[in-house]
Amino acid sequence: MLSDDVKQISMGALQQINLDTIQCEQFAASEPVEGLEEGALLHYFVALRQLLDLFMAWDWPTYFHDYGQENSKYQQVNPNTAIILLEK
Repeated sequence: MLSDDVKQISMGALQQINLDTIQCEQFAASEPVEGLEEGALLHYFVALRQLLDLFMAWDWPTYFHDYGQENSKYQQVNPNTAIILLEK
């Protein structure tokens, strides 16, 4: 969705990506992977989850208010990534 090849993205597409991500998160939480610490797989979804949550809730006031704070709700959302998605 961040690729230069993707020129537009609708809220419907983001909603579907959100649903797909939920399924992946549930799978990652359900079965431990040998050699990985419990919960390690879920860590890979944190930035995507926060980005999707920001866009699904359209919670920009919180994002801007909390930006740079250690306890920010959207701590893993890179501003450049958010801008790229907003422009689409």
